[in-house]
Amino acid sequence: MNKCFTASVFVVFFLLNSFRLSAEVHLPKLVGDNMIIQRDTRVNIFGTALRVERVTVVFMNRIYAALPDENSEWVISLPPLPAGGPYEMEIFGKNTLKIRNIMIGDVWLASGQSNMEWKLADKVTNHQIEIANANYPDIRFIDVKNTISGQAETDFESEGWQACSPKTAGKFSAVAYFFARDAFKTHNVPVGIIQAEWGGTPAEAWVSTTTLRQFPEFKDAAEKLDKCTINLTELSTAYTTRLEAWKKTVPKLDRGYTGKRPWYEKKIKDEETWKSMKLPCYWETAGLGGYDGVTWFRKEIEIPRSEAGQTLTLCLGKIDNEDITWFNGEKIGETKEANQVRKYTIPGKLVKAGRNVIVVRVNDTHGNGGIWGNPADLKILSPYYSVSLAGEWKYKTAVDVSRMPKYPTELRDQNSPGVLFNGMIEPVIPYTIKGVIWYQGESNATRAYQYRNLFPALIRDWRAAWKQKDDFAFLFVQLANYKAATPQPGESDWAELREAQTFTLNEPNTGMVVSIDIGDANDIHPRNKLDVGKRLFLAARKVAYKDSTVVNAFGPLYKSMTIENNKIHILFDNASGGLKSKNGALKGFAIAGYDKKFYWANARIDSNTVVVWSEMVPKPTAVRYAWADNPEGCNLYNAEGLPASPFRTDQWQGLTFNAK
Repeated sequence: MNKCFTASVFVVFFLLNSFRLSAEVHLPKLVGDNMIIQRDTRVNIFGTALRVERVTVVFMNRIYAALPDENSEWVISLPPLPAGGPYEMEIFGKNTLKIRNIMIGDVWLASGQSNMEWKLADKVTNHQIEIANANYPDIRFIDVKNTISGQAETDFESEGWQACSPKTAGKFSAVAYFFARDAFKTHNVPVGIIQAEWGGTPAEAWVSTTTLRQFPEFKDAAEKLDKCTINLTELSTAYTTRLEAWKKTVPKLDRGYTGKRPWYEKKIKDEETWKSMKLPCYWETAGLGGYDGVTWFRKEIEIPRSEAGQTLTLCLGKIDNEDITWFNGEKIGETKEANQVRKYTIPGKLVKAGRNVIVVRVNDTHGNGGIWGNPADLKILSPYYSVSLAGEWKYKTAVDVSRMPKYPTELRDQNSPGVLFNGMIEPVIPYTIKGVIWYQGESNATRAYQYRNLFPALIRDWRAAWKQKDDFAFLFVQLANYKAATPQPGESDWAELREAQTFTLNEPNTGMVVSIDIGDANDIHPRNKLDVGKRLFLAARKVAYKDSTVVNAFGPLYKSMTIENNKIHILFDNASGGLKSKNGALKGFAIAGYDKKFYWANARIDSNTVVVWSEMVPKPTAVRYAWADNPEGCNLYNAEGLPASPFRTDQWQGLTFNAK
């Protein structure tokens, strides 16, 4: 045996016995079997133990020692290590812990709302083939279970690190999986993904109270959360248990049911007791101030003979909290998650020419309630038919809620400012990461101007909290196209949110993926996650890995404009190889004069510029491109095949200018 090796083993044995005191060591979920450690930089390994008792860590034949602080927390710092593995780690105190199958590679945090949360098994395009081929044991995922908290948590609930295989991949974030797969194939190093996302949540829930206090509109909520001493998760669970027990009694109390049949009959006997409400709105603003409970909504519509027997889509906008929906007396959908856009399929067998009846039973347990959101979201549609449902609906309350469990005034939900930072980000912060991939914004669209400051603040907030040597890469997905197309140019809160995301590129080491060409008009969760993941990794090659072979990692980005006679010339960044149009002449451009009235415009490519004009606007002042919730025909790309980001050249006040 090598003498030097023998001596080193003796030293290790001696030191272990010297350090092995009576500390009971506990490890967080991040530090466990199958974990990925970030390569080429200092890495923290951490946990808890009894105060003043020494903790000893042995890794790759080196010994590290730490003393727990006044909070019983200890941390040791590993030196920069090259990619590789598998390795084992031993941690000694009163107990001995062994961590197996450790790999060293790149670690990314995947966060945001439902489009990042969307699992590979959730009918992603070609999901069965993708899952069957997902045999990448050096790609590992760990899922942070959904948690709200009033205090900064030190750990989270999780099943631990999972190696990627056909048995496990279906549970992974689809976007993060495709990102990780490209990263692994390109660099041939292990990739770890920490999933911390929650569908439907706004950005402010993911920001620390320290940063939120800088915003007048969030200051009070931040200060109240800092004073919170209760366990929000336990309080929420207890309240939910009581509420669910009460709900079981509701069908017997609900005047809207006759047996199991809802209020849908052709002729309601007590028609005069139904009142009118203009939807969408919160019912507190329309005659039901302070009411929590069950309200039934009913609307009669005329369906043309051409649509009889055709499958239709019923769009109801956002509902707070729960709904059950019927069409002509047959249940077509039910959603229990608050503030999610409802879209239900109406089978063709239910659709008849002439009078049809929509009935929606809404149950609200606290705060604002009802069918609310954007009027454009309330509609019935098919590929060749669309009719708005915004406007007058009949409504009637149905349940005496005096015995309903009262919503605890101390309780916050997952949308409350700061609660997800405390519960799902704070316990991840000690772990060294390569960067963040982020897909969020849908829930902030109605406050897009606010997002201009809130989103950059989130990025700075996280970087400051991690305290890593350099600003880690922060890569994000711009909102995809969604909702019904509009025939004429107009205003759009989703376009304003995309603009706010674009402005965030002013933060260092950021990258934005444009997905305006791969969305779904009828689904807020487009199934093409492959291209999103691929584009995110292309951005990572440029921003995080400094890959000099990548010329343009992003689509064309508006830079400046010049006006020449009746034409406006638009200059773009990320167009060094020239611009291209797909499927014919350029579409999606609109032009306006000083009257601020936009008209669809002609557009042609001239190298890395686009020339825009219209006979309707002889003296143009502004151009917009893809400025809509779901802009049609967005076909401007660069030589790399990446789509141009929606933009506008004007700075006129938009829909969300004063929204807070």
